Amino acid sequence: MGYNPANRFELYSSFAPDDSFNEWKHPKDWTKEEINKLVMDEIGVDETFPRGYHLLVKLWQPAAATEVGLLRGDHLIKKGTIQCTIGKVLRMGADAFTDAHRFPSGPLVTYGEWGIFRGSERQQIGKAEKRLALIHDDRFIATDTNPDSLITSFELEHEWANT
Repeated sequence: MGYNPANRFELYSSFAPDDSFNEWKHPKDWTKEEINKLVMDEIGVDETFPRGYHLLVKLWQPAAATEVGLLRGDHLIKKGTIQCTIGKVLRMGADAFTDAHRFPSGPLVTYGEWGIFRGSERQQIGKAEKRLALIHDDRFIATDTNPDSLITSFELEHEWANT
């Protein structure tokens, strides 16, 4: 039986396509209404639609206060959001994850999931005072269930100075 991109989603169960065995809702199982609700809950407007192989993600944003209660300034929050390489998947272009050679196991991420992507390989945009990005489908490399505890960007000058 050959691979048919039109039927590419039939190969999956309700578990994530990794070794976590986490429950996972396949992109084909999301309704238009569920996707719209996700976008409205995260952004407040549903006006941006990726095309082709791109996905729309809402970039992670640091909390206004640290774990010990210190407040972060607006500049630090904005800087952390701009530098991060993790975002919540909100929408997918029609061609996302359809290439059987690049995605023999199917989609790498699904709607509502925090996807980790390669740094500097995104088009950042803003909408309704939220930081978003358009990312090519093959740039995702992992997922995370707790983005607040994940460090996805590093400043070399601080890393080398150990500060």
